Amino acid sequence: MNTFNRSRGVIPFFYVVCAAISICFLNGCQDAPKTPAGSVASSDTSPNIATSLGASRTVVGAAVYVPATLLTEPLGEGTAKQLFASLESDGCVVFDELAKSSDSVVHTWTKSTAFYEYLSSDTSLDASLEGPVTLGTTVKVVTKSSNEKNTSLLGAVFEFNAYKQRFDLADDCITGRHGKGSLAADFLADYKALPYPVNKPEMESSWESYDRFLKKYGSHFVSKLFAGARYRSFVTLKSSSAIKERELAVAACLSAEGPTQEGQASVKGCEGVTRQQKQAISLSDYQVNSKAFGGSEELRQLLGAGKAATPELLAEFAKTGETLQDGVKYELMPIWQLLESRFEPGTKEQKIAKSMQAYFEGFLSFNCSQLHGCGCAKVMDKKDKVMLRKFALLDKATALYGCQRPAMGCRNDDDCHYNAGKAYCQCHGDHCVNRGADKLSAVVNYTTKITGKDTGPNKSCHFVKSKLQCQCQRPDSKHMWDTLWRSDKAS
Repeated sequence: MNTFNRSRGVIPFFYVVCAAISICFLNGCQDAPKTPAGSVASSDTSPNIATSLGASRTVVGAAVYVPATLLTEPLGEGTAKQLFASLESDGCVVFDELAKSSDSVVHTWTKSTAFYEYLSSDTSLDASLEGPVTLGTTVKVVTKSSNEKNTSLLGAVFEFNAYKQRFDLADDCITGRHGKGSLAADFLADYKALPYPVNKPEMESSWESYDRFLKKYGSHFVSKLFAGARYRSFVTLKSSSAIKERELAVAACLSAEGPTQEGQASVKGCEGVTRQQKQAISLSDYQVNSKAFGGSEELRQLLGAGKAATPELLAEFAKTGETLQDGVKYELMPIWQLLESRFEPGTKEQKIAKSMQAYFEGFLSFNCSQLHGCGCAKVMDKKDKVMLRKFALLDKATALYGCQRPAMGCRNDDDCHYNAGKAYCQCHGDHCVNRGADKLSAVVNYTTKITGKDTGPNKSCHFVKSKLQCQCQRPDSKHMWDTLWRSDKAS
């Protein structure tokens, strides 16, 4: 993926010079007027604001498809799709040159969910998206692994952040209030052409038009962009052997600082790490991924190539980030939030936004694709197999969706069998549903006989004395399905 640093993403110097010369010519070489922090950047603002807007012109308001995006690197020009027709003329970008902060810290994780949480927090993604489906691309690149579904991620990161400016997308432009934030015509036209209701939402093919739309325009857009300098060194343990979080933190500091030299001061975040602790760590046991963004090209290359990050070097790196306009960090918002707020409740267009959210967060991220199963001793036709998971439209009027699994137990009398030795009924057969290895799954209990009266699926089978046999007590229509996920509870 291109980044601001590869495409340079820096405001050309001659623009700044020309702006300064123009002010001198017109105003007797007086100082250029300063625009207060928090002001709105537009085409008729002072030159320093206009040139500052250049860093955000192609990124703020642009969208990316999160599952295919490397979230640990900035977005370069051309890597994101601009959703707005004219940010500048609508005065949509709020520029705050006083939003400055500088800090360094070490984060550790001993399981994949903690790493997902770190990535989501860094980009302001919703917690419901913390998983391999949406974050798998980033996991594969950062850990240098071919398995994006690795559940035993052990690693850490040392990060140095020196944010010097921030560009925000104004709230009125996100909601479309007061006529601001007009959307690109092709984006809006393709959106309105999406179907509602979605026919057979449990089938993946039914969502093809939504899937194409999201991959073309993006699932999330940039609502905030931070400029300055940023350096991160990730370490991921190659094996899944037991290790303490402190050791992971030491490895991250070792990857950033290198071995401690006599009299060398530690960078902030690594102050408590001793030379002996570093000597006990072998970086050959880790995948190391170091990247620097923003600041000067020379320092960026030094840090990315493994140059020891000293307090002095990081301070110099931060200083170069004060003048260059590279975007080094961004925050994201879902595009359905951008779209839903622009249409009246109950309209088709608003329901399309709700459907898009449900598809991305429920069908994809929650992994609610259609699943069938059966014992297959008597069931020969796939249509007769038990549906073990489905994505359903629960309420057409409000575009409410849910991920459902069948209620546990039998489906007909053939699933119920009498255990003469134990004197109770057991549920096992072609359509007997039991719970799987995790709380979200269901399986057909064909050959495995659950022991214990009224245990698990056995509760659905009852002995009828008058017939001297076990019969199935099927759940009523209101209780045929358990809802695991609902779109109105997702965010």
